[in-house]
Amino acid sequence: MTVAAATRTPQTLRIISFNVACGHLFTTHRDQRMDAIGRRLKELDPDLVAIQEAFTHDGRTRLFAALEGSRLVYRADFPAGVVGNGMLTLSAWPIVERAFHRYRHGSPWYKIHQGDWWAGKGVGLTRIALPKLDLDFYNTHTQPDRGDPANAVARRGQMTEMADFIRCTRRPGVPLIAAGDFNTGVGAADLGSMLAATGLRPVAAPADAIDFVLTADATSWHFEPAAARAIHGSIAGRHAAIFLDRAPTPAELWRMHFGHPEMTPLSDHPGYVVDLHLTPQANDGEDVAR
Repeated sequence: MTVAAATRTPQTLRIISFNVACGHLFTTHRDQRMDAIGRRLKELDPDLVAIQEAFTHDGRTRLFAALEGSRLVYRADFPAGVVGNGMLTLSAWPIVERAFHRYRHGSPWYKIHQGDWWAGKGVGLTRIALPKLDLDFYNTHTQPDRGDPANAVARRGQMTEMADFIRCTRRPGVPLIAAGDFNTGVGAADLGSMLAATGLRPVAAPADAIDFVLTADATSWHFEPAAARAIHGSIAGRHAAIFLDRAPTPAELWRMHFGHPEMTPLSDHPGYVVDLHLTPQANDGEDVAR
């Protein structure tokens, strides 16, 4: 389809990035939380969602059940690693293509207590067919520090790999959004090098954010942020509320199964919702083809 520049109209998009912390051994109240997260996403009615740490099959099944009747009917996962990387992209618009790059840099396999090698962290691309244009959407989860200096070195390598993957896969004239759990801040050197290499920029990210949304304009389209906010919430749990970034101790395992009921947040990462206006650039005589 060819759309003349003069007839193009602005697109309004709602984007969410959410690390849902749904993994065996590391978290409690997975079923309840995934039910509640699915209901919250349905209420928010986004166009695109980048999910991280949806590791368990049961958790994903409950999320999909809670989303029944929503616009998020298109889904892509990116299998990698022994236990799966937990990344999932949800879309209200058709996904016409997908690709995945597993990061070569990362925590080594023998650091089993960290679990990152076994999950297979990486960056996943989905090409989205919006009503009047195409969009490239990247979802990622990079290496957390976990108190291990080697992990910061690994994450720097992952940022370089992400930049290379984006440069190799992006299409001229197609706007780009990247979202996910970056485990680093907007002012950090590792993320800064990736932003400089790709032309991406953060959308209204809080100063202490590690989960956020990035955008890059295309020749004929420009992103204008309209609103951004965190997604909070809590539920009454059946046991103690526990979120870990490592294997649990015996005492923590006991509390997971027999601890006193506690209120628990939806995740240890607040979700992040961004409203964007994608507006046509003034390029006389230029057409956009899809």
